[in-house]
Amino acid sequence: MNLLEGDDAKLAEAYRRYQGGDLPGAKQLGSTLLDRRGEDPALTGLMGMIAAQTGEFEAAVLHLDHALRHT
Repeated sequence: MNLLEGDDAKLAEAYRRYQGGDLPGAKQLGSTLLDRRGEDPALTGLMGMIAAQTGEFEAAVLHLDHALRHT
């Protein structure tokens, strides 16, 4: 498995955690990917949704804006 496949699996797991209501777990996984995949609109969109639901509205706007501009 190469790094990209590992990152894809982590992103998929972050989405599963998000959908299951584990926002802290999803945020933790997503945060580990931001350094390598910070331009990925799927990742920044997820991080924006998590931030919005946890009351981090400024971060939510930044992440969601980035996701929309890079799709």
